[in-house]
Amino acid sequence: MKFLLCALLFLCFSFGENFVTEDVNYSQQFFLTDIDVQLIKSKIDGVTTGFIPKSKSKFFPDKKKNQYYSGYYLIKKRKDLTSYLIGKLIVYDSINPKIYKKTTEEFIEITLIDKGITLYDKFEVGMSQEKLLKILNNNYHKHGNTLEIHENKFRAFFQIKDDVVVKIKVGIYRDDINTEKMLREFNWDVQDGF
Repeated sequence: MKFLLCALLFLCFSFGENFVTEDVNYSQQFFLTDIDVQLIKSKIDGVTTGFIPKSKSKFFPDKKKNQYYSGYYLIKKRKDLTSYLIGKLIVYDSINPKIYKKTTEEFIEITLIDKGITLYDKFEVGMSQEKLLKILNNNYHKHGNTLEIHENKFRAFFQIKDDVVVKIKVGIYRDDINTEKMLREFNWDVQDGF
């Protein structure tokens, strides 16, 4: 009888421990690695490129060597072959900043405004607010219709409209930047604003 009671307590304790551990770590999995620039580029059908002006890079970390922040407008094609914009990717490259096909770029920021790319196999434009909240596990700050995560070197923003994620921005920003000011300058409330 004593053995059965001990075994039952052990099973209950083990189940509870595993459940809590999985729940707590779920949202933290989002920030373990940088977004893979090459993977993003492989999932799109086309880009337009250019350098980011100094006035638009003021929220990004100071890289000291140079300030070559490049931007890619991410384009997908529909079945009828018409193109549409799904987002913008910003990278930093101190080695080959003026060459498109390269592997020396560092991830800085991505903004998604339409379906076509899933980040970390979890987050995509069009997902339900309910699913997002389950993934985030109360590990967020709310700014009006936007949910923000700030963990490690990343900040992520999810804009919600009618219980659906309509825009996602993930980036590496300077620590001294005020979130509200940053969202205003991003034209965050404009649907296709970057």
